[in-house]
Amino acid sequence: VYAAAPGTNPRASDIYMVNAQGASTPRALVRSEFDDRNPVISSDSRYLAFASNRAATGAYNVFVIDLEDGTVWQLTNAEDDHFPGDWWLP
Repeated sequence: VYAAAPGTNPRASDIYMVNAQGASTPRALVRSEFDDRNPVISSDSRYLAFASNRAATGAYNVFVIDLEDGTVWQLTNAEDDHFPGDWWLP
């Protein structure tokens, strides 16, 4: 799982997943006009936490997407930047 931005808009990263052997085409997990980065996948691979500047404050806040149904919810709502880390890991 990684974040990448197009060369035409380096401040608008999306989040992708690719087979660890590199034999597959990357699959977009999170795509938006905002800057989505710092992906952390849950141990059961169902959820993905990530930072995005899509919040009303414009700061990076933590969001989670359910990879089974695509539901996204916001975990933090701060005026300063917050990023997911190893908090997701047991």
